[in-house]
Amino acid sequence: MITMRKERGSATRAVVVALLCAVLVCIGAPSRSSAAGDCAQLFSGVCKEDVISWKVSQAQIDAAVAAQADAQIQTLFSNFQGSPVCQQWFKSLWCKFMYPKCDNVKPHVCKSECDKFEEACPGAMTFCDAFETKDCYTFTE
Repeated sequence: MITMRKERGSATRAVVVALLCAVLVCIGAPSRSSAAGDCAQLFSGVCKEDVISWKVSQAQIDAAVAAQADAQIQTLFSNFQGSPVCQQWFKSLWCKFMYPKCDNVKPHVCKSECDKFEEACPGAMTFCDAFETKDCYTFTE
């Protein structure tokens, strides 16, 4: 179950909740890649090379495109109220969530990274329970 840790009382809060829910519901939790041949480089969108430098499951790319995940992440990023550092961290966190590595060992970003973000950027709305706690990577790996 996905829960929010922090709440904000504004119209922006409603937009953020709706968009994050749409991303999570339309695409669901990103799945593990089944075969290395099913991997592709992400070449367009808000999450391209500056954030996602690894290959991603083609099925995940297709699901994200169908759900317009990049547009939703861009909207969330644009409406994010916080420091520029927190804004970039937010974008990176959600791009890495939506586009896991095409790697069956540690494809997903860890929940601990989301928890660090929430602690460093008070008031930010995330759904950290959606992140992995096992077989995952941290930003320093």
